[in-house]
Amino acid sequence: MVKKFASWSVFITRARRATATIVSLCMLCVLSRFFVLVWYTCAHVFYFRCSKIMSELLCVNHKHLEHTQTELANTRMNNNRRIIQLLHHKPASRSKTTSSSTLGLLTTSKDLKAVVDALGTNPTHAFGYGSGCFAQNPTPTPPPMLDLILSTPNPHQFHAQNLISHPHHYTSLMHFLGPTTITALQRDFGASCWFNPLVSITPKNHQPRTIKYGVVHEDDLVLDLKTWSSLYLAGRMMKPIGGVRESDRVREAMNCNFRSATAAGLLLLLGDTNRSKIDFDELFGSIANISYAGDVRMKVGGEDPNKVNKLVTSEGQRERFVEIYRPWLIELEKRGVGAVDFEEGAIRLENSDGCREELIRWLPEGIAKKLKSEKFELNLFESLLGEIVFSSSLKQSCKGVLTAGVMRSAVYAGAKFRKGLEG
Repeated sequence: MVKKFASWSVFITRARRATATIVSLCMLCVLSRFFVLVWYTCAHVFYFRCSKIMSELLCVNHKHLEHTQTELANTRMNNNRRIIQLLHHKPASRSKTTSSSTLGLLTTSKDLKAVVDALGTNPTHAFGYGSGCFAQNPTPTPPPMLDLILSTPNPHQFHAQNLISHPHHYTSLMHFLGPTTITALQRDFGASCWFNPLVSITPKNHQPRTIKYGVVHEDDLVLDLKTWSSLYLAGRMMKPIGGVRESDRVREAMNCNFRSATAAGLLLLLGDTNRSKIDFDELFGSIANISYAGDVRMKVGGEDPNKVNKLVTSEGQRERFVEIYRPWLIELEKRGVGAVDFEEGAIRLENSDGCREELIRWLPEGIAKKLKSEKFELNLFESLLGEIVFSSSLKQSCKGVLTAGVMRSAVYAGAKFRKGLEG
């Protein structure tokens, strides 16, 4: 009787254990399905969020791609007439760097000022640049992301205030590290710039706009403009920009940069050949290409391969280039280096050693010293510029992944590669 009872107790115990095991497995199965559902939902939210951002950035109105040959010819003829009219009238102020023309203008000075005011950071010098300011064929709809540069004499104070005013512009890691580390990362690594990309901002009485703004110490900006230490901002400021606020100190450095860019563009075209005539379009293309020759983004297909051509030939751009570089072309003529034909839109140089020596003297001192020899070497000059651009662009791109975060960097890089594929 006792044996039967013991056997029955063992059976009940084992049954209970089996039941508990089965229940546990069922609960585990339910929880697993629940976590899979949560993960699936999060993945879809992330996917649709990225898709929304990408669609806002990359939505292109393909109707603008269907330009006829007649329309292109008319546009070019109109541009040439306006350039000739502009060349017959000297600008009222030498310090003016952007054209008053509204041709191809996507973002006016008033709109740029509204965006800067909405940031509330009070920079001493600020400007917009790129396809968000000036249309590049084909013109995207809606307007592409607006690029801004903000110069400040106190980056630490800037970031400390901005972390409070716009906390979502920074990653959680940067909030943890604080403004001191952010300032150190900005100035000591890469091109001495700090970028916050893919930021949505709503200026007063304006529609929301996606922007990317860079922060730079005024000393670092002036240094790059005068010495081409990184050619990162100096390269961008060789091309038309939309001014918002101006610092006299930066203005003086910009004139040095324009003078150096004029010389560099001509030297790259003259090379070691016997050519003497250079069209304005060739010169402006050579200047615009300085900041892209050696850029790591161009090497890996992360930038539009037709970028330089669009920068020069898009509606209104040649006029802006002429307005920027006209004083320096006239200065060359006064020095007896060449003759500028404004009607034809070309410059004729002597193409002699004396001409090259004069142009080399216009370059930043550090680069000019390396080029001073009995004979100008084009390959040496190209390699010097390429090394500067490659080094700064590579370091700045690597820094962007850390400062902007993985998700923003991935979306931003995706947009760049998409533009590179579309051309």
